[in-house]
Amino acid sequence: MKLFLMLPLTTVWLLVAETLRIPIDVEQQRRIGEELETAAADGNFATVLLYGRRSLELYPNDPMVQGPIYWVMAEAAQKSGDALQAVELAKIATILDSTLPVRTTKALGTAAPTTRGEKADRFSVALTILAQGVQSYQQVRMQVQQQRMQRQMQQMQQQGVPPPAVYPQQPVAYPQQPAAYPQQPVAYPPTYPQQTGSAVMYPTAPVGDPMYLPNPGPPQPMPGWPPQSQQQQPAPPVGSYPSGPAPYAAPVGYAPPPVPVRGEKAVVYSLIHDHSVIGDSAYFEHSCGVLVSVSGSNLIVTASGGEAPRVIPGGEIREIRVNTAMGRNEGIFHIATKQGLYLSLVPKSLSREDARATVQDLRNRLGLID
Repeated sequence: MKLFLMLPLTTVWLLVAETLRIPIDVEQQRRIGEELETAAADGNFATVLLYGRRSLELYPNDPMVQGPIYWVMAEAAQKSGDALQAVELAKIATILDSTLPVRTTKALGTAAPTTRGEKADRFSVALTILAQGVQSYQQVRMQVQQQRMQRQMQQMQQQGVPPPAVYPQQPVAYPQQPAAYPQQPVAYPPTYPQQTGSAVMYPTAPVGDPMYLPNPGPPQPMPGWPPQSQQQQPAPPVGSYPSGPAPYAAPVGYAPPPVPVRGEKAVVYSLIHDHSVIGDSAYFEHSCGVLVSVSGSNLIVTASGGEAPRVIPGGEIREIRVNTAMGRNEGIFHIATKQGLYLSLVPKSLSREDARATVQDLRNRLGLID
């Protein structure tokens, strides 16, 4: 214990980051996708909503999949009779992907009857769009990984190091839609720019994902966190980020709340924020320190990775929950808002108990109820 306390804070951060690295489990993504489809085929819409939330945990910074997931959840809420939740979820989906309503309308107009002779409905079309989004995600992810491997082999050759034996990766087939759903392709599927050289062009990041910046620049020191000395891998090239302020951006000149001293009621949580993007091999492969606190009825989020501070009104928060799928044993939890912001966070202790206590305290301070 004494040896650990003598380590510099930057070294402690490196130890935490190395311990936290959670490999992306493609099999888990496939299994949860199958559970969602089974619930849809059985007409169990409450379970569809449950597995929709779990699916969001697996794609925390990938709006190309998040949008269709919210779209499926919106249709499931509508089917279950919860019109208010359906409207809220549909709004989030369209913030993340504005093409969803048009694609759905086109698909309904061109879809052939199913094998049971039934006409396709919005729910079945939403499931088809989700399957296409996951397939596109897997394809882009594989392309990025292959290009990274090629660059590594080129660097090894330049250094005179013989490259290791490489075996081709087999593409992961996403499960087919049940027979009850139409197999017609959806009109206007999402398309992405062609590759140029060794760079992969990602789809444009929507406004609903403000915590992911394509080119955040070097991390900046902030109160309560030491400068990070480890070498950060350059972010993969992406499409241009939309202009204009992102949701919940703090006013110009905003200063984060000071770390409280003993005797004060205010609490500032020092957490780790996941920046992993499509193509990474693990969650939290890229991450930064973040301070989270409550000021009045607002949730204050101040990160050290180059993002602007966020002041999120409590009424804008959809949920603060401990994960039940990705990183559940490591204490990963998430904060999701009505504008599509999705933060995947974890206490530095990597303790599920600490995560539960943090979540409960934040909910209590913001007056959130289940």
